[in-house]
Amino acid sequence: MVKRYLQLISFEQAQEILKTSFPAPGRVERVPVTDCLGRIVAEPVYAKYSVPEVNISAMDGIAVRSRDTIGASDQCPLTLTHFIRVNTGNIIPPDFDAVVMIEDTWESGDAFTIRKSAAPWQHVRPAGEDIRENRLVLPRGHEIRAFDVGALATYGITHVNVVTANIGIIPTGSELVPLGTRPAPGQVVESNTIMAQVFLESMGARCSRTAIVPDDPALLEILFQKLWRITTWL
Repeated sequence: MVKRYLQLISFEQAQEILKTSFPAPGRVERVPVTDCLGRIVAEPVYAKYSVPEVNISAMDGIAVRSRDTIGASDQCPLTLTHFIRVNTGNIIPPDFDAVVMIEDTWESGDAFTIRKSAAPWQHVRPAGEDIRENRLVLPRGHEIRAFDVGALATYGITHVNVVTANIGIIPTGSELVPLGTRPAPGQVVESNTIMAQVFLESMGARCSRTAIVPDDPALLEILFQKLWRITTWL
């Protein structure tokens, strides 16, 4: 019976051997935020400014001083003359601290009537509600997702420092034939390193893949040395 493996080890052991034998190269590159999907954050990313930077309205309606609305009810409607019309996203002037939805008002000439008092900061998005300036957006080691890209853009970040690596790939096997070749009996199309290359490049690695190499230890040693020089200086 043919012995296929010299020794079987666990996945965790294999990972540990790789980590200790091939330490992370620590390579970093700076990429536009539009090109960072799927990349790994190399350094913590912080917000460039607060979002929103000022108090803004969360509803269409009127900005009011909450103290002016105290006592308003169905039995005792209150007419306001000190207000400002606002739409969602409009700045709330410093003199006002609440918004009454337009659906809850009754317009009468130059005044509005309300039938319910407004709580302080009702329907107001305070400055920094989403995030404050210099607060952490993404930590080191985070894999950037599509909605992370949206957050980065919103918080003023145009470029991100991400992890990269130069990787050499050698497809080996005397039975292998290249992509596009119909394999003869006993042959097989080499696909594993193609899969590895596209997967690694999707995460930001730069890959150099050689032509197929037959099972020749001397030739493999030459290629290892060549790829080491290429990937070290890329």
